[in-house]
Amino acid sequence: MSSIFPRITTLIITTTNECNLECVYCHNRPFLNSFFKKPIHLKYNDFKKICREYCNYLTLKGYPVGEFCFSGGEPLLLGPKYYEKFFTIQKKIFGRKKIKITNLFQTNGTLVDEKWIKFFKKYDVKIGISIDGTRDNQNKTRPFKNQGKTFQSINHTIFLLKRNNIRFGFLCVVSRYNMNNAKRIMDFFISSQPESIAFIPCLDYSGKIKDKEYGKFLVQSFDRWVELKRYDIPVRNFKFVLHALLGIKNLDLPCENAGRCPCNININLNGDMFICDIFMGKKEGYLGNIKEISLLEIEKMVHYLQVRKRILSLPAKCKKCKFLEICNGGCFYRRISRKNNLDYLCKANLEIFNHIANYLKSNSNLAKVIEKKIPSGLNSGT
Repeated sequence: MSSIFPRITTLIITTTNECNLECVYCHNRPFLNSFFKKPIHLKYNDFKKICREYCNYLTLKGYPVGEFCFSGGEPLLLGPKYYEKFFTIQKKIFGRKKIKITNLFQTNGTLVDEKWIKFFKKYDVKIGISIDGTRDNQNKTRPFKNQGKTFQSINHTIFLLKRNNIRFGFLCVVSRYNMNNAKRIMDFFISSQPESIAFIPCLDYSGKIKDKEYGKFLVQSFDRWVELKRYDIPVRNFKFVLHALLGIKNLDLPCENAGRCPCNININLNGDMFICDIFMGKKEGYLGNIKEISLLEIEKMVHYLQVRKRILSLPAKCKKCKFLEICNGGCFYRRISRKNNLDYLCKANLEIFNHIANYLKSNSNLAKVIEKKIPSGLNSGT
């Protein structure tokens, strides 16, 4: 389990409250629409403040690298010129300290054109595409605001990214709308040749999924991934489990299983900081405002210490679990509203962990192939 003060590995920056889609389960929209009454974007001086604070944090902690994930709303609505100045500010501040910064855009993928491609190549930006699977799934759950279909736009974006050798990954929300299409979704994702794939469960609003449904989806996805033999395209939900069971050291755990929350802090349009983007607008996840408190000072806050205490204080069931070292109690957001402090998706985690373990036991030769082909290294924002 992580120490009391986990490293802040990523700043998730909300750059705009506007979006061109009307996703059926969006957890950002209710907060952004209620808190910000008109279209707004992050000001350059506010971004400069964020960079200075993050640079101070990384320097004083002795960390040579950091990461920004630009989100929204839809961050690409602001155009490449808007971010040109952002990256100039970033280079000036972090360059002085020789800190390497990785930049990721988490986008719905409908606005990418040649201008954006040129920008992505110039700044070596990684792209996370939020996509719900095949044509029918995508068009139903992630339509344009006029209810127009989005799949064709995203397919064109994938074509542009591949043609220009730009790194991209898929982030798929598993909801009641696509939970029965694991095989078709995996087929499409693998055929698109992303750098990585990640599945996250729909926990709020329309489409909320149950633990058994999510566990079944992950198992079916894993089985299809194995059948396709594309181990060079890692799935975040499987990669760390396989590495752990194969005895690989220094595990690259995703944030929801690492016990390192809050490590991916969300900074909103007015400077408000939240434990992560899924906590956006929720008082349980509020960490203060970066205009008033530094990233280093967060660690002294009572609420921060309470969060860490609860994360580290696992229920007896977790402490006895054979998968404790790769689960660490699961996601804090999925635990915070539960009286027993157990992750809402505990059963789903156990199902996929046991399924992968049993698979490796009965396929020892193939396990060696998987070990060689699955890329190691840090998980991307996707």
